[in-house]
Amino acid sequence: MDVLGAAAAALLSLAPVSGKLDGTWIETVQAGDAPRAVLHFEGKKLRFENLYGAGGTAEYKVIEKRAGSIRIRFEFSYEITKPSGRVVTHEAAPEFLYHEEDGKPVLSEMGFEYDGRGQVVLGEYLREDDLADGFRSELCRRLNDRPVPSAERR
Repeated sequence: MDVLGAAAAALLSLAPVSGKLDGTWIETVQAGDAPRAVLHFEGKKLRFENLYGAGGTAEYKVIEKRAGSIRIRFEFSYEITKPSGRVVTHEAAPEFLYHEEDGKPVLSEMGFEYDGRGQVVLGEYLREDDLADGFRSELCRRLNDRPVPSAERR
């Protein structure tokens, strides 16, 4: 990254997000009996619960800001106990995209599938007051419901 690009990225991370993220966000789909992940934003701080089975506090960074959307990332580590009893520490750096659909704010956790689809939505969050069980945004349907490209036969 050139010096100008680095300076622009630094300015983006300092730019206010106009309170768009502030508040409590809850995962829209519950996986089995596991509790839903919950994100609490206040200023530049994020407190999370049940995210990858972990909880904690982190400072998020704005990595991209466009009209109507904000892309953020934060880092944290968490421990997993293997069936053997061995404890392993994992590092995570989830990336979320704030966007709006029909005037309602949505946080989509973004990921990448190497099966040929590319970018996908791993999970979605709505504000506590707007929670709709099983909600899937148009972005999620567009990215995740694409067929996996098949190998071309010769």
